[in-house]
Amino acid sequence: MTTYIALLRGINVSGKNKILMKPLAIALEPLNIKQITTYIQSGNIVFQSAKKSTKELEKEIEIRILDCFELTVSVIVMTLDELNSIEKNNPYHLLGIEIDKKYGCFLKSLPDEIGMEKLSRFNSQNDEYTIVNQFIYLNYFDRAGNSKLTTNLIENKMNVVGTARNWKTILKLIEIGNAVSL
Repeated sequence: MTTYIALLRGINVSGKNKILMKPLAIALEPLNIKQITTYIQSGNIVFQSAKKSTKELEKEIEIRILDCFELTVSVIVMTLDELNSIEKNNPYHLLGIEIDKKYGCFLKSLPDEIGMEKLSRFNSQNDEYTIVNQFIYLNYFDRAGNSKLTTNLIENKMNVVGTARNWKTILKLIEIGNAVSL
């Protein structure tokens, strides 16, 4: 069994796309996934499944959410190994950046050169970002809530679907994934 992390985009934000985590976990059981663990109400799911591609799992979970909750929600799935690699390779770790200023934006697909160029032309003020494949490491100068470098902006400039998590959440998902893997 492989341990996966699924991130749902845009649920339980400002009362929109409301999905409680317990009913979500129950709804996912027929997909033949095991050890389903959710973390906070923003759509973080850790689970195990027999070898399937992350793209297959994304599609299955999206269809299940549509069927059970009548919501169209984008889902991004990665393996625990991929998330560990993202964490280990954060370029802002070496700079001693405070954890509260570090975020990550997970992308559903690879951005193209045009999208990356559009984002690079955006004046991100003192905020920094580093794009590695389907992930953007974010370092906010002040706070994420005060930044114009938002997930919506990234999606619009790069023409990709994304969902962001703070670094504390990423570390917690790794911790849960390690516990599920035992």
